[in-house]
Amino acid sequence: MPFAGATHGHQEANARALEADGAAVVLTEAQATEESLGDAIAALLADPARLAAMGEAARKSAQPDAAARLCEIVFEAEESPS
Repeated sequence: MPFAGATHGHQEANARALEADGAAVVLTEAQATEESLGDAIAALLADPARLAAMGEAARKSAQPDAAARLCEIVFEAEESPS
């Protein structure tokens, strides 16, 4: 559930990208009620094959070295002449 107040909707955009890859189900804050959230969770728990597929899709989308790559970019920018 992306934070609706995030600048330029970046959290929803990121969540939608994962959803498009099959790695997530997105409920916006406006859509989220006790019932809708409960229904979404129950549907996922009732479908282990879907959960496994979502897990695999999430692994394919993962960038485990993202923090290291970002540090390299920052350090390279710092070393570049302005």
